[in-house]
Amino acid sequence: MLETNKIYQMDCIEALKQIDDNSIRCIFTDPPYNIDYKYDQYQDNREDYWNWCEEWLKECYRILMDDGSIFIKQFNQNLLTFSRLMLDVGFKEKNIIIFFKH
Repeated sequence: MLETNKIYQMDCIEALKQIDDNSIRCIFTDPPYNIDYKYDQYQDNREDYWNWCEEWLKECYRILMDDGSIFIKQFNQNLLTFSRLMLDVGFKEKNIIIFFKH
């Protein structure tokens, strides 16, 4: 079990697996967009991107409370694919929030 109020530098899926079922009220995540962005260390071009997303989304679904919410910041070209994947995992979509940068 992970301690609260502590920062961990580890693989997100491994961290999620250490969290109890139905124990988190709100999740906000900003996953990589898989658009080949040039980071210093992370390679933003995964062939298995959607399988990887499904894996961490399943863990998020498992740990999220029944009345909890998840917010995923995502690149606009991936919105429909993410929405479909979330429904497949078991989430119920209530709202899509779109931010416009002026």
